[in-house]
Amino acid sequence: MKKILEEVTRITTAIEFDLLMNHIDTLIDEATKGGYFSDPDVSNEYTQEIARLGKIGARYEEEFLNLSINRNPLVNEIEQTLKSRGLTQKKAAKIIGVTEPTFSDVLRGKKRVTMRMAKRLFSELHIDPQTIIQYS
Repeated sequence: MKKILEEVTRITTAIEFDLLMNHIDTLIDEATKGGYFSDPDVSNEYTQEIARLGKIGARYEEEFLNLSINRNPLVNEIEQTLKSRGLTQKKAAKIIGVTEPTFSDVLRGKKRVTMRMAKRLFSELHIDPQTIIQYS
């Protein structure tokens, strides 16, 4: 596996961003062909490198790209609550009784909030029940 930008933690140009994104695509192709994604619970050099580069790319997008995304008010409220309480997604997931990947998928809109999770969001994180019902 070829690594790029090994010492880099931040990029600031569109050229660097394009290089980074193309390399992530290459790593995903290699990892898929090599079966490195077959077990979602196992971390390996591909998943670690893709995650590292993904964070660098996300930071660039946040800082330099004006992406206007209509965010789900429920996600906004959950994220604000986590920030105000100093909770990580991992800790919050544990508090509400779900796995970190499940909680992450909910925050990214890939999974819906279950009734059990809705109850725990209200009882443990004090998320407004109206917001939970309306935007789940």
